[in-house]
Amino acid sequence: NRREHVTPVKPIIISKISKPYLIDNKKAILRAASGVWKMVVNEFVAHLNKLGISTPRFRLAKPPLTLLIVISREEGDVIRAIISDGTEVRGVKLPVRVPSWRYTDIPDKIANEVLTVIVKPYINGKAYAPRGVFITGPPGVGKSVMAEAIISALRMKYVELNPSHYRSMWYGATEKILDALLSNIIKRRKEVALLIDDAEFISSRLYSIHEAHISEIITLLRYMQRPDRPFTIITANNPDLIDPALLRPGRIDVVIVLGYPDRELRRKVIKRSAKRYGIEFENEKLIDLLVKETKWFSNAEIDALVRLAASKGDGLITMESLRWAKRKFSINYIERKKVQEYLRWYANNLQGIKITLIPKDNEIG
Repeated sequence: NRREHVTPVKPIIISKISKPYLIDNKKAILRAASGVWKMVVNEFVAHLNKLGISTPRFRLAKPPLTLLIVISREEGDVIRAIISDGTEVRGVKLPVRVPSWRYTDIPDKIANEVLTVIVKPYINGKAYAPRGVFITGPPGVGKSVMAEAIISALRMKYVELNPSHYRSMWYGATEKILDALLSNIIKRRKEVALLIDDAEFISSRLYSIHEAHISEIITLLRYMQRPDRPFTIITANNPDLIDPALLRPGRIDVVIVLGYPDRELRRKVIKRSAKRYGIEFENEKLIDLLVKETKWFSNAEIDALVRLAASKGDGLITMESLRWAKRKFSINYIERKKVQEYLRWYANNLQGIKITLIPKDNEIG
């Protein structure tokens, strides 16, 4: 009943609990739980004794099974990084993925160039093979599809890196986590490529005002300079925002510039979407009409139009469902032409190796 001042006890980290338990039956669960729970209690009692707090004899309660449920969860193929600054431990995992797109999904007009410049030298193990590719173009023209198709052609899997994986509020932690992730990706460079999609977050140091962002860019620059780096693909809608030092030859060897699709590519996208979703056309003339009606559409917008028309026609695209779906879209041709002109200017002034697919206006219309 006496009121006494008690010095707060700082939290402790039970470092010995590191071995994962594979649980396959009830007895194994109880046996593993008892061992872990006993370890936790003994560690805590030892810590109290160090603080001069005596502990009477005690009896262990039943172990909390929720602890085991957390640590025994199975995972797929991941690249992992564990960072510690002495007071906090943080684990980061990047799932290793299989590309969803194939080489046949690359536009026919540049497929041979991609094969000659990128794919063949790399899979043949040539020292002069490119290690970095930058793909740029307006939203929805197939940059991510192109990236996965190239990785598939290289017979590799990939991990995707974005800021949510490594950025931290703590000073210096962002760079540590990013460096650890990149180092572990390098260890699997023979089978895993790195994809940095929508990479505008790697903004030029001219625009960065936070020192952590500048340090992040420097970490990536150092990584991209390494001779043992894995194959890396970066995509962005606005290339002007990307730090130019990252895009120079030696870090990024090939730049692919994609514009809005021409008639031939729109036909390919329409047929691919119909096959992918199990959609049928009432007659072949509707495909010709759809190619004509999707002038200045992006690949993603064509795909969306096909799906919308199929929804109206219960899986069958008819003249009525196509007209109905087309009225739901509004495309500003003038703005799209300006974007296409900018892409031509960018490609013409680009230094280094480039592969371009920027159709002329008469090829689009």
